[in-house]
Amino acid sequence: MELERIERKEMFKAYNNSKLKKPKEALPLECRRVLLEENKRLERILKRLNQRDDIIGKKSKGRT
Repeated sequence: MELERIERKEMFKAYNNSKLKKPKEALPLECRRVLLEENKRLERILKRLNQRDDIIGKKSKGRT
């Protein structure tokens, strides 16, 4: 158990060290705007896919 705890701790450290660091300079407003728009677009796509999965799941449950 102790070994698992140490391994998990090391994996967590490696994960945190591999994260992208925040840029030292603030991003230009245009760049932030583009990133925000892209994020919103991806969220809409994900929402649609989740809704589609819910509908498909309900249909398949009704058939069994």
